[in-house]
Amino acid sequence: SWSNALLVLDHTTSNTALNLPIENLAKQEGMIVLVDGAHGLLAQDVDFLKIPSVDIYLSNGHKWLCCPRGVAMMYCPIEDMRETVLRQPAVVSHGIDDGYLSRFIWDGCRDYSAQLALPVVLDFWTQAHPPIIRSWLQLKLTDGIRLLAEKWHPHHVGDVDSWGQQVTLAPMTLHSPMALVRLPFPLCGSKEDLKTSTDAKTIQDHLYQHHVEVPIKCVNGVLYVRLSCHIYNELKEYDRLGDVISILNSH
Repeated sequence: SWSNALLVLDHTTSNTALNLPIENLAKQEGMIVLVDGAHGLLAQDVDFLKIPSVDIYLSNGHKWLCCPRGVAMMYCPIEDMRETVLRQPAVVSHGIDDGYLSRFIWDGCRDYSAQLALPVVLDFWTQAHPPIIRSWLQLKLTDGIRLLAEKWHPHHVGDVDSWGQQVTLAPMTLHSPMALVRLPFPLCGSKEDLKTSTDAKTIQDHLYQHHVEVPIKCVNGVLYVRLSCHIYNELKEYDRLGDVISILNSH
């Protein structure tokens, strides 16, 4: 049996792009531990055998895994929990009494096109070797951040290990293919000029008007760009981002 306490953990935080040590955080006695792995599949080495304290792991396939929208997963290795806590989904249809899988996939008028594409997507990534892809993405992201650092923080380019707080929100060891890069001063804000989420949206809208799609985040009054890297990204895209922000900062 479990208490009524539910511990929800992010595998990777959306606002700050930090990877959390869920293997350690999940070791909570008497609590149901649920991990939100929205940025987990492919971006992380998700091995459920290494996180035995996680009771439920949720993720989607349309982000890093590049599946069509509508592909998602829910992992729960505990049969008793599947038949109690997860007994009734939000949408109930004729599959409700035919077991864990049936009650969640047969839920009425669903279009299964996205799920039917999943085997092809998985075959692609299997042939590409996910560990190699993850390493490549990390290297390419680092190159993109270095390019921005040269434009925005030329005095702090240096070694990657020195980027934390000066260039990025945190050390690169806490990020995967996504990280927060501080905007140049004074655009980023300061102790005397704390920024807000409204400021972040204003800059994000400005970027969009210049055909650059990237989130701007406000953390403790400082503005950052949340930089991501996937196999289709090129350094010229980060260069374009750097130039648009530099021009805005000079006004």
